[in-house]
Amino acid sequence: MRAGAQALSTLVPPLTGLILPALAERSLPPAELRRAVGSPAAATLRRRVRALRADGLLADRRDPGGGAVALTGRGRALLPVARHLEHWLAAAPREPLALGGEPAGAAIRALVAGWESTLLGELAGRPLTLTQLDIEIPEVSYPALERRLSALRAVGLVEPRPGPGRRVPHAVSSWARSAVGPLAVAARFEDAWMGGEAAPVTRVETEAAFLLSLPLVSLPLSARGSCALAVGTGGEERVAGVRAEVERGRVAAVEPGLESRLATLALGTPAAWFEAVIDDRADRLRLRGDSRLALSLVRGLHEALFG
Repeated sequence: MRAGAQALSTLVPPLTGLILPALAERSLPPAELRRAVGSPAAATLRRRVRALRADGLLADRRDPGGGAVALTGRGRALLPVARHLEHWLAAAPREPLALGGEPAGAAIRALVAGWESTLLGELAGRPLTLTQLDIEIPEVSYPALERRLSALRAVGLVEPRPGPGRRVPHAVSSWARSAVGPLAVAARFEDAWMGGEAAPVTRVETEAAFLLSLPLVSLPLSARGSCALAVGTGGEERVAGVRAEVERGRVAAVEPGLESRLATLALGTPAAWFEAVIDDRADRLRLRGDSRLALSLVRGLHEALFG
């Protein structure tokens, strides 16, 4: 799985998106919890609680009135992921989606499948046909790519771009680009709470996240120049990232890779980038060259995804 995908997958079952917020303030006896989440069948609720308990998100505890269900520390840490996901779902292009509903589950499933298969990352830079995607992603079979592309299109994460040719290219929607927000929060949760259970951030996620999100950034009209945004896991020799070209306050182009050494650079570990973009802590990164341009891009990412 790609970084962020496992945590988001936890929130696909509709009841999960209702159970976690219901327990945010206090533990609840099973009967009260059932009422709080819309009175589903008791057996259905028991199965979901059992699954969340197995994932380390819920625990049983003894309250003065008897047994109760409570969030663990890990479950409480997942709440920000649910909140950011809820905010993203509310901005769905066709109609707002509510976390805990089947349409929201379909959107999360499509997002996770598109992220894991690198389909969203491939479409982030330019529109591609299914045939072109099949060439770019040989690890996934043609029928599987077709199914995933269809699911992404059905929920509004990709859009067809009809042209003169017979094969229709598809491009990511602005909503798909903004999905980097919940994916980043989910990846940070995995890094802090899941250790070896979840996938680490790699070059694939790094490049895809920047390719998707940087076109959303709004900058001062005077901003111009080239800047590398790089994520490192140790020394500067182990970095991945992109090169952003800025013209008249607009990100005009984003190219994956760091083959050429640019004078202007924003560099940090995955944890530092999470703080910089999610928490608006650009001071956690190392800036070089035109620090004003680098800082504008980093803060622009925060505003576009979390502002």
